[in-house]
Amino acid sequence: MKAGRKRAFDKGAALDKAMRVFWNNGYSGTSISQLSTALGINPPSLYSAFGNKDQLFKDSILHYCDIYTAQCYQHLTEPSDRSAIEKLTAYFEALIELFTNDLTPKGCLMVKSANESGGEVFPKALSLFLADLKSYDDIANKIRGVKLYFDDKPIHEVTTADV
Repeated sequence: MKAGRKRAFDKGAALDKAMRVFWNNGYSGTSISQLSTALGINPPSLYSAFGNKDQLFKDSILHYCDIYTAQCYQHLTEPSDRSAIEKLTAYFEALIELFTNDLTPKGCLMVKSANESGGEVFPKALSLFLADLKSYDDIANKIRGVKLYFDDKPIHEVTTADV
């Protein structure tokens, strides 16, 4: 039995391109034709490499989390001598840079996808995938674990007179 032809494209680079199409257009606004054009492959090759549009969307979301947002969250999660305020400042500055720079589509792919997931044309399985995405819980737990202080006073006890 003869082996199939070797793929003529880098799957990681293709996934990044697909992610950007979803990031720009949303799931519902993205067609297989747009994805095929962006990836430089024909639809059968796209299906062979990634399964279907739903699976490619899931893979794109995970790629986004691994490659893009993980760099932002490291400001909260990596050990450091910085204060909680400095960590949060670095985190938000990294998010702002990610969502506004000219190298990526504007806005947050996760927020855009979560907003779209309530629509009638958005597949129920993808809505459940987004809702169950482990990184949501991980992120929430990491943020809850950060203790915020202002001049050695817990942040929830700070009043305007303290600032």
